[in-house]
Amino acid sequence: MAAPVLWGGTVYGAVCVLKPSSLMPEDLAVPIGATLAAAERLSVLAAGHMFPTPLAG
Repeated sequence: MAAPVLWGGTVYGAVCVLKPSSLMPEDLAVPIGATLAAAERLSVLAAGHMFPTPLAG
């Protein structure tokens, strides 16, 4: 799974999780949420904000 890191309206990069499917949980809500949160935080940093909101957990 992957989520884009944005700089304004431009895709600047991506956060990607690679793991064998046999090791992934059946419910993907937690890893998807963590991937999206990391991409959002990196997007905030790319935009020049020095103190983004901490990641949960």
